[in-house]
Amino acid sequence: MDTLYRVLAGANSKKDNIRRLEKNILEVTEAIKDNPDRFLGFGSVPLGLSLEETQEWIETHITANSLCGTGEFTPGNEQQIMELDTVFQSVQNTRLYPVWVHTFHPVTLERV
Repeated sequence: MDTLYRVLAGANSKKDNIRRLEKNILEVTEAIKDNPDRFLGFGSVPLGLSLEETQEWIETHITANSLCGTGEFTPGNEQQIMELDTVFQSVQNTRLYPVWVHTFHPVTLERV
């Protein structure tokens, strides 16, 4: 739970988040390769990257691994909510990917 709370609070460094997300994608792609008829995968995308970096990440980690979408995003503060815009812009410039966002109820900037 400590890891989750650090992620939600934005307390991890960008480098730590990238490392964690690369590891997650590797685990997902290995599970899909072992069971291709059972699973479709979503790949994580780090928040806080530029538009170009985000597009490159999606191409390198999502498209190249034949993943079917991006996510799960769980923004835990206003900055992270605003950073989702870069992800939305990035998927508009690639093939259409679903974007999975896990939110809190109600979804308002005042709730973070």
